[in-house]
Amino acid sequence: MWNAAGGSPAEVAASSTILDQHCADVGRDPNQIRRSVQLRVGVDNVDQVQAMADHYAKVGVTDFLLIVQVPTR
Repeated sequence: MWNAAGGSPAEVAASSTILDQHCADVGRDPNQIRRSVQLRVGVDNVDQVQAMADHYAKVGVTDFLLIVQVPTR
């Protein structure tokens, strides 16, 4: 598992490409590595998070770590 702690989908894709290069350097199949990203989720941005997750999935992210933010009262 490789986790990007954030960044835009383009930034995550660029970092993922570097990971692929490192895998090639040591003879490891990069397809054996699951890729994840952290997303902040609140009650007011669920639709936005879904759209962002779709963008990350298009650049190879397979897993999402959701940081749920609940409003305080």
